[in-house]
Amino acid sequence: MRAPASSASAAAKLANLVTHVTRTYSSFAGIRFPRYNRSALRLRHRIRLPGVLLLAGAAYYVAGCAVALGPGYTIVKQQITVQFVPAPQPIIRIEGVYQLKNTGNQPLASLELRLPGRRRFHFSEPRARWDTTALDLASSPDNPRNVLLTFPQPWTVSSQHTLRLSAEYQRPASDVTALSFTPDAFFLPAQG
Repeated sequence: MRAPASSASAAAKLANLVTHVTRTYSSFAGIRFPRYNRSALRLRHRIRLPGVLLLAGAAYYVAGCAVALGPGYTIVKQQITVQFVPAPQPIIRIEGVYQLKNTGNQPLASLELRLPGRRRFHFSEPRARWDTTALDLASSPDNPRNVLLTFPQPWTVSSQHTLRLSAEYQRPASDVTALSFTPDAFFLPAQG
């Protein structure tokens, strides 16, 4: 039967084993082979170029979505003026001035808009001006509630014009609660 090994001999065996492992693997990741893992890093540099090309292609595609694909316009600036005229028969004058730009891909011959309903609001015949030319307000053939403004000349692409819309609201009958006013004040309901 063998005698139990002393702790000193066990420590010596462990030190020899560590020395052997260190000598064996020091050549793998040591000073002798400073580029031992460069092949794994080199692949990232190759992936950058296709990634950049893919990103550039996606940016080009998204930028193409900003191109007008049909008729359209943008309101560059708008100004709305409300004037209350106190009198025995009071009126409220409203004028909207809109700077418009044709941002579509074709000239426009007309513009369709929706004015407030005459059943809720009692107003005089609205007026429209395109720059300095008066426009006729005709009922739209597609939706009778809408108004169709036909321009004297087609509105060319990228050009700007001024549209002025105005109307005078008159005192409604006493049973109507949408908009009411007296000779010296007016009331706007919460529902608009």
